[in-house]
Amino acid sequence: MNTINSRQNEKTFIDYLKAQRVAYSQCKFYQFFDLISILMAIVFPILGLIKMELVNYLGAFGVLWTIIYLVAENFRKIKSEQGAKIQEQFDTELYQLPWNEVLCGSKINRDVQKDLSNKYSRNDLNDWYSKEIGSDVPNEIAVLLCQRINFSWELNLRKKFVYLLLGITIAYYCIFLIISILTNLGLFDTLILLSPSISFLIYGVQNSLSLKSQIKSKNQTLDLIDKKIDNYSKNKTTPTSPVIRQIQDVIYTGRTVPEKISDWFYNIFYSQNENRTDEIIKSIKNTL
Repeated sequence: MNTINSRQNEKTFIDYLKAQRVAYSQCKFYQFFDLISILMAIVFPILGLIKMELVNYLGAFGVLWTIIYLVAENFRKIKSEQGAKIQEQFDTELYQLPWNEVLCGSKINRDVQKDLSNKYSRNDLNDWYSKEIGSDVPNEIAVLLCQRINFSWELNLRKKFVYLLLGITIAYYCIFLIISILTNLGLFDTLILLSPSISFLIYGVQNSLSLKSQIKSKNQTLDLIDKKIDNYSKNKTTPTSPVIRQIQDVIYTGRTVPEKISDWFYNIFYSQNENRTDEIIKSIKNTL
């Protein structure tokens, strides 16, 4: 049997969650640069169409901003890895799994964790994993269910965000291409006008490809988790610790990528996905 439901609400684990929330929020602060890139992509080409004498200046600024954007991406990656390590500490201690030092490196020290957790003032992190898991299943199966929650929740959210991001990116460049044709802009002038939107193009393409790669990897691991749960349901065979650790490695790797779902998008679907997750776990448990 397992104690995940009760232990996840202990102060130590809540402090881990507070710290990772703050670290990820700091990572998402750099989405400010994404917003600036989007605004530049919209406004600068319009300014260039209105005042052609500004085109060269706008293009030069666009290239400069792209350099600034790439530097900000490096800081975003650092904060993303920090949040992923703290969340990995939460999971491994809760699941009673060994720390994978080869993959994860050293843990975030307690002073940094404490400083981060103290910056989180809300009390909304209880029952991080669904209470539907219960304490009546073996620890290995409870861990698989928790890992499945991570995959199911993130997969659903990422699919929606990729569709939105691809739609906006494709629509923007199609609209601009149509405008350039209607106004008889040459290829060179069109490219110059589009140069301020390079950082937006990088953002759209990089995030879409990264999220699609994550979706593919998570789908494969989700299938493996379901097979292990199904095997337990039919044969009462629990998965081995190395298999569970390997699944956790996939989860950690996905968390370290700097491309994050925006908070506003996360909040829109939070309640819907939480209810969906509870229903899935409840349905799985009925088969055990």
